[in-house]
Amino acid sequence: MVAVPEAGEVMRFKPNGTLDQRIKVPAKMVTSLTFGGPNLEELYIVTADNTDDKDKKGTIFKMRASIPGLAVPKARFQ
Repeated sequence: MVAVPEAGEVMRFKPNGTLDQRIKVPAKMVTSLTFGGPNLEELYIVTADNTDDKDKKGTIFKMRASIPGLAVPKARFQ
């Protein structure tokens, strides 16, 4: 999944690079995203604005992901 700044959406791509899904959010400036929850099935989308409620400014939206995220392995330093 990729945050798309200035487009108000998040995009998911297939392993071959083709667009698989677009998720629209009520914000123009989508800045980042991350997966959370015990099984990484929760998608958190972070924005710098909120087009539904201008007083909120930046917002964190949460939704259930149709495909869970992957755990990031811990870095190993030598």
